[in-house]
Amino acid sequence: ASHVALALLDSLLPQARNGDAKAQYRVYELLAGCENEYAMYYSLGEKLLGNEEAAIRMQALGSIDEYAVEVYRMCHRLMQEQVALTETADDWLDKALEQGHPMAQATRASELISAVEFDNPAAGYPPAPPNALRDARALLKTAVRSGDPHALRMLGELRPALGGSAEEAGKERWAMTLAACARGMECGTDALWVKRYCKADPANLGPLDADAEAMIRSKTGSDFEMIKMRAREINELIDAGKGAELVP
Repeated sequence: ASHVALALLDSLLPQARNGDAKAQYRVYELLAGCENEYAMYYSLGEKLLGNEEAAIRMQALGSIDEYAVEVYRMCHRLMQEQVALTETADDWLDKALEQGHPMAQATRASELISAVEFDNPAAGYPPAPPNALRDARALLKTAVRSGDPHALRMLGELRPALGGSAEEAGKERWAMTLAACARGMECGTDALWVKRYCKADPANLGPLDADAEAMIRSKTGSDFEMIKMRAREINELIDAGKGAELVP
């Protein structure tokens, strides 16, 4: 099967067009994800591979990178048959953002932070929008205040760009990830993001089939219990309506 994204879009687009913010963000996520990740695996230069070449590459990658197979299964037919749909991804993000969807807020914050990090017109990168970091922090505060676990994990991933020492930011990142797991994010051995961490990191000391807690324990060593305690504190802050304090 290589049509999963198209099947999902068929069910999501009517809801998104009717104003469902969750569906709008999911449409954005599918379209932007397929556009970026399919091209990463199944292109040559700036041109996508054809059907046969993509299938051959998928078979070749399958034994060393199961995510490449997942991307093919999810995105192949969308990218081969209806690639123009991907051009509407940002429109759907804007619609979800207008309705205050937490992950849309966190995603826009991530874009603003990236714009600051790559602000280099001399090298061909556009200048960052005015007040980009201020606006990113405001969006993250609102997103995390909602208690959305995926927005909390994204704050953890962005934490190194928001100030403080690298060591402090690293510990907060893992604490926020554990806190997101406790709030209901998928963190088991089958979670794709966990598999990618375990497989992609050559320094990973844990088993390749670890769940999120085991993976984080292997990465943080003697700091793990302190990080786990911090995760509980993070969720207590969110439950008390003080989640905005997590954004430095």
